[in-house]
Amino acid sequence: MAWHSWITRRFSRRQQRRYAGAPIQRTTSSWITSGTNADSEIRSSVQALRNRARQLCRDSDYARQALRTISNNVVGTGIQFQSQVRMARGAGRLDQRINDTIEAAWHEWCSGENCDVGGRLSFHDIERLVIRSCAESGEVIIRLVIQQFGYSKVPLGLEIIEADVLVDDYNGTAANGNEIRMGIELDRWRRPTAYYFYSDFKHPGDFLFNTATSSSRYIRIPANEIIHLYIVDRPGQSRGVTWFASAIERLHHLDGYEKAEVINARATASLMGFIQSPEGELVGDDVYEGERVTTFEPGVFKYLAPGESVTVPPINKDRNASSFSDFLRTMLRAVAAGIGCSYEGISADYSQSNYSSSRLALLNERDTWRQLQSWMIDNFNKRIYYRWLDLAVMSGVLPLSRYELDPNFYRACRFIPRSWSWVDPQKEIVALKEAERAGYTTKSQIIAEAGGDLHEILHQRQLELQLASELGLAFDTDVPEPQAPQTQPATQPRPQTAIVFDEEDEEDDIEDDIEDDDIEEDDELRYFVRVPEKYEHINFRAPNGARAEAARGLEWRSEFGRGGTAVGVARARDIKNGVELSVDTIGRMNSYFARHEVDKQATGFRPGEDGYPSNGRIAWALWGGDAGQRWAKRVARQIEVADQEEE
Repeated sequence: MAWHSWITRRFSRRQQRRYAGAPIQRTTSSWITSGTNADSEIRSSVQALRNRARQLCRDSDYARQALRTISNNVVGTGIQFQSQVRMARGAGRLDQRINDTIEAAWHEWCSGENCDVGGRLSFHDIERLVIRSCAESGEVIIRLVIQQFGYSKVPLGLEIIEADVLVDDYNGTAANGNEIRMGIELDRWRRPTAYYFYSDFKHPGDFLFNTATSSSRYIRIPANEIIHLYIVDRPGQSRGVTWFASAIERLHHLDGYEKAEVINARATASLMGFIQSPEGELVGDDVYEGERVTTFEPGVFKYLAPGESVTVPPINKDRNASSFSDFLRTMLRAVAAGIGCSYEGISADYSQSNYSSSRLALLNERDTWRQLQSWMIDNFNKRIYYRWLDLAVMSGVLPLSRYELDPNFYRACRFIPRSWSWVDPQKEIVALKEAERAGYTTKSQIIAEAGGDLHEILHQRQLELQLASELGLAFDTDVPEPQAPQTQPATQPRPQTAIVFDEEDEEDDIEDDIEDDDIEEDDELRYFVRVPEKYEHINFRAPNGARAEAARGLEWRSEFGRGGTAVGVARARDIKNGVELSVDTIGRMNSYFARHEVDKQATGFRPGEDGYPSNGRIAWALWGGDAGQRWAKRVARQIEVADQEEE
């Protein structure tokens, strides 16, 4: 019997090497599975799943809230566009002129009258419709119509088509040998080459308004005119599945359970009585044509005919309301997990949340939203933008001379999705501030995660500071002007030229002092100005905008070794350091800007032009730039008013 024991032991070892979930035994005999591929499973279920998901999104409060949560978090008010074309010879700097031109044309096309073939939906409205359709139906189709709509000169319009219009049951082989699966023609690499829709793009359920005119049942559209948007869950998947697929049955049963609970509560709350008449006459308001109309309402007393009796099933008046809440909460947590939302997002119930649990749930949920945002930008926004850019250049809307040679150079862009506020802003901001100080992150990364752009924020901040300075306003967020680091000279101190004068000094004498040949470019002009009392209310220190321009001019002068004079360099240092300038200096600034206004017309003065920055642009910056020009004019007017008041 040794051989029998050996076979038994070996057979037992083979059984033990299997996965625990694989054996077919008493507890798993009803577990039926199949080895079908993705398309086979989708083909037999897609219509039923799609229709049931839509019914739930129509009638179920929780399904509607889930759909709303997905749309609000993935798209929100809209995914913002930003062109990122860089200067060809600008050391990686953005070409602001070209970017502004592209963005202006894009925003014009994005209005509902131009981008939607129906003239109703703006581009942001289309984004929201697309993500809602994907979540509800599992897929959505966008047709690119090469035609002008509205007042846009770009020949492109978007037609949003429901998945039902794509022929689900059309399978076989095309005339060119390509395979057709559920209305999609695929080449040997399973790349779509065409899509088959019902004739005239009529919805198969549009039977109440059947106005189709085409005699053909199907219409074939090339794949380069179609964007078929859906989540790919398995390799080889050709069609999308509703995101509610795993939660559909649970939501359906939950709806029935809630109705049963409501009926039970109504029956429990109903107080009724029965009146039995010995004569057996049918009287009362509930008698109609000799027959009694039976109703079931609270606070109603009923008549019974002779021989009739009433049997009321026992109603559990002691049902615990908390058990209903616990069961409902458990069901909704499972639904939320299946859809990909948080429980709080679907139920709007925050009674069980605290700071830690809410933050953990939001962080986990936001990872899902970020994945969907990235998926949508790559598969929807960028594909449409690239096609729009091609057509905008071809139609002459965008005069990009080198586009045909290097279109990818001009395609550089960034789509900025919506961001989220913090659960506890004070704690989050302190943590981000510490992380930046420690070198774990940067301002650019922090602002990008919040859906912003560092370059744009800094420019907006500069304009705010400039306007506040011009209006004489100060805020508690203002910070002192950065001071240049003081270094000890290795040999002798840096030469300084001090000019002390009263406001009554002759202008020619002061000009001679300033333009003296002994003043070198490295000299620092220091003015000790005794301002007359009539000008004491005037601020003779340049605003932040002019200081920033002066600092930029000094950087350019140091980098390129050209532009401006020694006097201009000295003037830039005083403006940058906030030195109080004299009345005559204000006059000389206005004279300089008036004489050199023509320099702004020369090539190289604006970003993106050859030779930028030109000598004239550098010199203009040294004197404070446009901000300095506006400030000098304003101060000159204030001086003139003060002189008139004195007279």
